[in-house]
Amino acid sequence: MDIKEIIVVEGKDDTTAIKRSVNADTIETNGSAISAECLQRIQHAQDVRGVIVFTDPDYPGRRIRAIIEERVKGIKHAFLPKKKQLLKTVKV
Repeated sequence: MDIKEIIVVEGKDDTTAIKRSVNADTIETNGSAISAECLQRIQHAQDVRGVIVFTDPDYPGRRIRAIIEERVKGIKHAFLPKKKQLLKTVKV
């Protein structure tokens, strides 16, 4: 499945997961401290192709959504319910 809009995710692991599921371009915020440059890239993406914000439903993910929504108008949101999320395994 091809996604026209650019999907905004938190990091590299999220990009990998998206690319396993669909054909889409992503922008990584690299956490909740979104740089001005990243916000400019997101605004440009919104102007050209549209943006879907797809972050985790935790505090940092909600914070990222709020920051982007405040600065970039007309974005779309995608959610994965907490119970449908895959647990990340930690190697010990």
